Amino acid sequence: MVYEQNRDALSPQRHPNGRHIGSFKKGFEQTLNEAGVLRGSDGKKRVPYSLKHTYATMRISEGVNVFQLAANEGTSVEMIESFYGKKRMQDPKMATEVTKFRGR
Repeated sequence: MVYEQNRDALSPQRHPNGRHIGSFKKGFEQTLNEAGVLRGSDGKKRVPYSLKHTYATMRISEGVNVFQLAANEGTSVEMIESFYGKKRMQDPKMATEVTKFRGR
């Protein structure tokens, strides 16, 4: 009985049929499917981890400092550089930043 009360408090979301949503992953997939965005342009299925990857990619594109991004993502600068370094080098904004001249 106590378990059921705690379960209700921890997962207040319900399916349209009134049943508890027992799996975040399934609920996530159903939501993306209903929105028509379950698969990316590469045909791969989006999963909850895709949000973290999208966030990091967007921040890199905006020129966020890799030290700040690594801290925010809970990972190392080395991991950010190895995984997203190619993206940074292909981004025209990064080329502009690298070639910027700051006279003294």
